[in-house]
Amino acid sequence: MTDLFPAPWSLRGQGHIFLFRFSQAFLQQEGLIPPSLRSSFVGGVGALMLVDYAHSDCGPYRELLLIPGNFRIGDKVRPSITRIWVSTQVSVVNGRKNWGIPKHQAQFDVAQRPDGTESWSVVDQTGAVFRGSVKVVGYTPPLPIHSALIPHTIAQSWQSQLFVTKVSARGWGRPCKLSIDQGAAPRGLDFRTERPLLGLGMRVDPFSMTFHTPAVHSLESA
Repeated sequence: MTDLFPAPWSLRGQGHIFLFRFSQAFLQQEGLIPPSLRSSFVGGVGALMLVDYAHSDCGPYRELLLIPGNFRIGDKVRPSITRIWVSTQVSVVNGRKNWGIPKHQAQFDVAQRPDGTESWSVVDQTGAVFRGSVKVVGYTPPLPIHSALIPHTIAQSWQSQLFVTKVSARGWGRPCKLSIDQGAAPRGLDFRTERPLLGLGMRVDPFSMTFHTPAVHSLESA
């Protein structure tokens, strides 16, 4: 039986954040929006995140998540995580139970190259989900980062319940570039047709983050 670790959680590590305005073709082709949420999707800025948690309440793990944009869930327009993979089963179980986040387990291979490039490969039981690399660009000193660069509050629809969770974070960031493995043609997330806003993302290293205790409502009353 998987151990349970209730919210709130305090997490520390490093990661990469890329903001997008995804094309309609990409959203439809990749199936990023589940049927239950299609009617409430309002678009806007989405995000891809590659995260390596050195510490969390359930132990260290890695994560690949995607936010396609904003949804009208309940009486608010908020971002929602629709696709997410993590490296441990304990994170899967607790992410679903605590915050209604639809986590799935996958194998993560992360390698550092001599030039500072960090390559990521994510493979689940059905095949390759994501293959790409990130590299810090320029020589600017790290800049202080806070919750303005990530959603302040996320809303998750899960098993007839609405989980509304405040997320707070701070850390130090530098601009980075995303490169997709052109030969991989990953089944899950093929970003070769999409471009991050301004062509860059942000590597945040280190960061600290808190996933607070959510407000939970039935979808019928939300």
